[in-house]
Amino acid sequence: PILTLEAAMNMAESFSFTAKMSQQDFNSTEAKEDAVLRGMLPTVSASANYMMNSSDVNSLVGTSTGTASGFPDTTTSTATLTLNQPLIGLFSMYSALQQASALTSAALHNRVQSRIDARFYGAQAYINLQKADQLLKTAKSSMEVSEKQLNDGNAQFNAGKLTNADLLKFKLDFENSKTSVIQAQTTYKVALITLAEAIGIKNSSAITVSSSEKSVWETKSQ
Repeated sequence: PILTLEAAMNMAESFSFTAKMSQQDFNSTEAKEDAVLRGMLPTVSASANYMMNSSDVNSLVGTSTGTASGFPDTTTSTATLTLNQPLIGLFSMYSALQQASALTSAALHNRVQSRIDARFYGAQAYINLQKADQLLKTAKSSMEVSEKQLNDGNAQFNAGKLTNADLLKFKLDFENSKTSVIQAQTTYKVALITLAEAIGIKNSSAITVSSSEKSVWETKSQ
């Protein structure tokens, strides 16, 4: 399948070590901020007590007469709810919260920026491969033209219609075109390896990008 620009950017973001580390850093700072915030919040504690009073000890237990005289009912239950708000060290905790919040904000910025950088790196590598592919095709096409001109030149030289100097020019043009193809092939291989490293693909030969007169990036920018 042909690799698209968007897919290359997504893969580069997912594979980026820097982006992964910035995500872990953000998670860590966010957890620390939450811990400081929880330390500033009031704490609530609750307790309950349920008692069974037996009338075997005192016959007035559980009777209206006993209740009027202050004796307990058959069952007794109590519940307590306590709300504690820390006051000592509250200012220092607030300062710690501000510091933790600033660190979280910075970590969030780094996370976003690292993702942007990774996507840009993937897009740049993709476009460079597109351009290298176009350059290689152009170089091969030029070499084919030069080879045809050299063959025609040989035929004309043998027919006595060209001088040796004219034929030498065709030969030089063909040799230069072959050199251009070799250089374009090297550029393509480097661009291919760079893209493979950016998106985390070990087998670079499996990568195929779309090819056109204008790169996908240039087309989207219009």
